[in-house]
Amino acid sequence: MNDIWIIARFYLASLVFQFIGLGFLQPLMHKWQDKGYGVARLVGLIAAAIPLWFLGSIKIVPFNDITIVIFVVIMSALSFWLLRKYKFSFSKYMLVQEIIFLAIYIVWTLIRSTNSKIEGTEKMMNLAFMNSIERTEFFPPADPWFSGLTINYYYLGHYIYTFWGKFAGIAMAYAYNLSLNVIIAQTFIGTMSIIGELTGLAKKHFRLNFLLGFGVAAWLCFGSNLHYLYSWVDQVIIKGQEFNYWFPDGTRIIPFVIDEFPAYSVALGDLHGHYMGMPMITLCIALLFVSYKTKITSRLKVFMNLGISILLFSLYGINSWDFITVNFLFILLHFYQAITLKTDWKDKAINFLVVQSALFLPGIPFILPFLSNFKPAVSGIGIVPLTAPREFLPYLQMWGAFLIVNIFAVITFFITSIRRKLIYRYEIAALIKNRHNLVFAIILIIAALCLILGVEVFYVRDIFEKDNGAYFRTNTVFKFYFAAWNIWAIGTGYLVYAIFKAIYKNPWKFAFPYLMTFAALLLIIWVGSVLYIFEAVDDFYSWGKFKEGGKFKVAELLEGKIPLLYDDINGNIYIERTKKADYAIINWLNENVSANAVVLEAVGDAYTYYARISTNTGLNTIMGWPTHQWQWRNNTKEIYERKDDVATIYQTKDEDEFTTLIDKYLVDYIVYSDLEQENYKPINLNLIKKYYDEVFSFENAKIFKYKYIESKD
Repeated sequence: MNDIWIIARFYLASLVFQFIGLGFLQPLMHKWQDKGYGVARLVGLIAAAIPLWFLGSIKIVPFNDITIVIFVVIMSALSFWLLRKYKFSFSKYMLVQEIIFLAIYIVWTLIRSTNSKIEGTEKMMNLAFMNSIERTEFFPPADPWFSGLTINYYYLGHYIYTFWGKFAGIAMAYAYNLSLNVIIAQTFIGTMSIIGELTGLAKKHFRLNFLLGFGVAAWLCFGSNLHYLYSWVDQVIIKGQEFNYWFPDGTRIIPFVIDEFPAYSVALGDLHGHYMGMPMITLCIALLFVSYKTKITSRLKVFMNLGISILLFSLYGINSWDFITVNFLFILLHFYQAITLKTDWKDKAINFLVVQSALFLPGIPFILPFLSNFKPAVSGIGIVPLTAPREFLPYLQMWGAFLIVNIFAVITFFITSIRRKLIYRYEIAALIKNRHNLVFAIILIIAALCLILGVEVFYVRDIFEKDNGAYFRTNTVFKFYFAAWNIWAIGTGYLVYAIFKAIYKNPWKFAFPYLMTFAALLLIIWVGSVLYIFEAVDDFYSWGKFKEGGKFKVAELLEGKIPLLYDDINGNIYIERTKKADYAIINWLNENVSANAVVLEAVGDAYTYYARISTNTGLNTIMGWPTHQWQWRNNTKEIYERKDDVATIYQTKDEDEFTTLIDKYLVDYIVYSDLEQENYKPINLNLIKKYYDEVFSFENAKIFKYKYIESKD
């Protein structure tokens, strides 16, 4: 029952943010079919959380439970005023969106409960940030894995979902997993909202347009690239084998890069910057469409961009890569609007610079507190050598689904143009003049193609270039591909509507078989893509254990041997169940130790259970995962010195060496548990006990507290 109440509180908190967001969106989106309902929740969260972060960053207002409530109340009052001003009314379509949001939230909570542990891949890093932020009074937060310094990473995404968790009154081990679920739910209904507005959902053909929006959202959030379908055809149809597929296979098909797509990240459950950026990009596309509908010469455009600027720079702190992407989208839009003005080139240039400056300049002072403490470990832009490995088939597997729809669109518009006798005259001009929403979709597609093709020419020079030359553009491809998927999916989704509409309005002799061919191919691709998420759930979650030989283990389910519906959404439950000593240590530290304490624990490899104490308490340790600190700080010497120093503190018999190091790092507590005993043999307990008191013990695990300095508690 306790878990049900936690899950419910997190959702109820989302309704508060939904209310706030609806009010703030009305000046821009009151004419939308859903009045911005599909993207409002994220707007409300940002509206409440980011001002508090800014004031906390300049040391004016602290970040705590009381100030969170105050800011939520203030923003709710402003929202109420705006909703009344614009005479907001609730609609059935909004209710449908909320039901879909809730359904996704519940289903993924049930799924994730069967493998809720926050361990492996990047999970512990993300939880460490959230727990550190929860302890933070003023920003930037301390780096829990590098004592004495602050987080050198885009942490604002972790901050806003920590804000959500604290407002709901739940621990971060719960908030982590529940945040994963609301992010994908937000992305889903946000995509539906955009497609609905593009197609004029509420005007006519409601059911068909609604179905299209749902299908595009499902494709974006839960569909794979064509590698999954290709593998099935190759193994089952061509080779006659049993289908064998592991869900990460489709993320490593292009040589020497990471080619992740949203559905994989949804299943994996890393609360990372690119994942938190998904609903942000969706929101930015919605605002882009609002901007697209506003003349570049109007004052409203300038004022609109002034507001969007704050949101855009918030994105820089959530996922800096997406900041580049969204800026590029707006530049494309403003450029298109400028060049289509019926005026001279000087006036075109002035209008472009004015609206682009309004979008860019106001956000700079707002984000300065973040920029002043964030130093990206990059060294400029490089040119991809012509000799870099490139194979056509992997690229086709990655982007083929989008390309097929795009090609059909080109063919369709060509045929309809011939029938209108415009092919030899001004078809492009006609499209621009009469098909505004199609032009917007084309802008999205052009932007996505620029991102995809751009990484074949340019790359960001970072630590991967130094580490392994073959993987020099790994980060670049990964981050821009992920954003391109989101953008291209929405643009291509509208093309499906445009194709059907073009054929319906311009029938010809072979229109029906042509349309049926397209529809059949589209259905195969869609089903083949969306089936991936079931494969991923089977592979990664305990729900995959419910089947044997393609059939559910009914007998075992009836006996209660397999938790079918729900296990536990607490990300730390695995520690409580299997690592009881560590669990006891974590609980004691959380209950008894202040935010600025330094806790010594064992250092180990990335993507493992190491750094478990700092991760689950948010307290500082000397060194967490060395390879990650190397990625963030590009300071190999200090990082591995710290790793060696930790070993020395545990093992040295030299008292001077011991005291020098504990004074250097201001070590308040020393953890003595299984990982420490395994890694550092023998541990010099006599020397530790000379300077530290034993303050906690559980079985063979202990915590020691420094005797000779004033406590920071």
